[in-house]
Amino acid sequence: MASKKYKVELPAELRDEGYQEIKVSLLSKAGDPNAVDVAINGFVDALFNDDELKPIFEKYSKPHLKAHQQRLFLMAITDLPADFDYKSFIMERHYKLFDKGVNEKHFDLMVKYLNEALATLSVDPEIAGGINAHLAPFRDVFETTSPDDVKGYLKKSIGSLHMIRIAQAKRQREQEIEEHNRRASMGSTFSEQTDMKSEELG
Repeated sequence: MASKKYKVELPAELRDEGYQEIKVSLLSKAGDPNAVDVAINGFVDALFNDDELKPIFEKYSKPHLKAHQQRLFLMAITDLPADFDYKSFIMERHYKLFDKGVNEKHFDLMVKYLNEALATLSVDPEIAGGINAHLAPFRDVFETTSPDDVKGYLKKSIGSLHMIRIAQAKRQREQEIEEHNRRASMGSTFSEQTDMKSEELG
């Protein structure tokens, strides 16, 4: 059983396979099989070329950053559940950004470049028009959250995750014991059947 890394996970439909479905949907409008990847590459290049954003991202390789921006790309055009915990999601995964002083102004720059990237795909106007609305809750997190808020959350979150992992390990151990007992029982039954056949033959 894999250990739980985060308290807040993306809905299953918005993980890697979800991105591929959205990608196919966009491609049906863009026409070019490589259009989405080209758009994301352009988006990442823009982040590295912006004087305000470059210091934030320059320590990351472009392939690494591209993988992360694919998810932002997806969330920009997709509805998340009404009860999705945006703040915890950001604090768990991107806590280092707050130490770097990232705020809503940096986020606005990213959204600007994201809009420009999506514009190259000739995305349906209805989808494009919803980008800012989809990303507004994320912007609010960067506008209202301080580094101290993040540190307090992580301290509490790490403790909770530790308890989750203990429970997972306990359950895994119980399953291993159950499996061991089941195999032992099967072995015992097989041994008894063998003894009975031996007696019959004798």
